Amino acid sequence: MSERKEIRIGSRSSQLALIQAREVKGVLQSLYPDHEVVIREYTSVGDKVLNVSLSSIGEVGIFTKEIEIALLNKEVDIAIHSLKDLPTVLPQGLVIGAITERERVEDVAVFNPKYYKQNETPNPQSPSITLATLPPGSVVGTSSLRRVAQLKRAYKHLVFVDIRGNLNTRLSKLDGTFASPNPTPTYDAIILAYAGLSRLGMGNRIGEILSPSICSPAVGQGALAVECRVDDEYLLSLLKGTHKSTSGPLHHRPTSVCCLAERSFLRELEGGCHTPVAVFSEFISTKDAPVLCVDTLSLIHI
Repeated sequence: MSERKEIRIGSRSSQLALIQAREVKGVLQSLYPDHEVVIREYTSVGDKVLNVSLSSIGEVGIFTKEIEIALLNKEVDIAIHSLKDLPTVLPQGLVIGAITERERVEDVAVFNPKYYKQNETPNPQSPSITLATLPPGSVVGTSSLRRVAQLKRAYKHLVFVDIRGNLNTRLSKLDGTFASPNPTPTYDAIILAYAGLSRLGMGNRIGEILSPSICSPAVGQGALAVECRVDDEYLLSLLKGTHKSTSGPLHHRPTSVCCLAERSFLRELEGGCHTPVAVFSEFISTKDAPVLCVDTLSLIHI
C-alpha cells in the first residue's frame, strides 16, 4: 500500500457545501499535517436545474452524482455530502467512511423582514411571529415534499409553494432582493434546515424552530457523510485513524448509529426526494447501555 501525501476532497460549489468541505479539510489537515488537503468543486444536477421542483427532476442523487463519478474516476479521494442528500444505495465501489457529529436536526421558519419592527432581531426562544400566527393565505416557500406534507396538516391556513436555489438565493427571494427577469412570488416565510443556517453563520435569521412533532426532519439531516472508494485502503486507514475508538474528530458514533438506523428505514421504504418520508431519532446513553429511540413518520399522501 503506497503512501500518498495529498488528499483530494470533492465538494459541490455552493457556499454551504464548501464550508462543510473546509470543516472536514481542517480536521484532516490537523491530523495529518504532512499531507496536502485540497478541495475540488463540482456542480450537481440539483444546482443546475432550478426551474422545476426537486421531485420533478426524476433522478437519483441529484446533489451527489457528479462528485461520485469523480470519486470513481479517481479525480478525488473523498466526497463530502450533506448526509440527507446521499441516496441509501451507493454506487458500486463506494462506501461511507465517516459520519460527522450532527448539528441540530430541526427545520426552522425564516420570516419576511416586514414582520419585524425596525432593528428587531428574530428570537426563536420567544418569537413575535410564528407559522401559526401568520395571516390566512400567507405564502410559505419550501422545495421539500416532506416539509409540505407535514406542514399542510399543521397549518391549513397557509399556502405552500416551491422555492429553489441555494440557501443565499432563497433568503434573497424571501427578502425581495433577488434579481430575476422572471416574476418571483412574494414569500411571507420560507422553511430551511437549522444546520445549514448555523453552518453559514446565519442563525440570527431563524424566526421559529419547528418541533419534530410538527415537522420531523429528513433522514440524516444535520450530519455530513465522508464518502470514499471501498478499495482505497490507504484513505480508509486515514479515516479510521480519526475514530480509533468509538468516536473521533470526524466520525461520531452516536450520530452514526442514529443515521444508519434512519437510512435503513428509508431504504426499506424505497423512499427518496420523491417520497415525503421523515424520521426523528435520538441516541440516549444510559448507565447500562446506549439506547436508540427512533420516532418514524412516513407520509405518503400530500
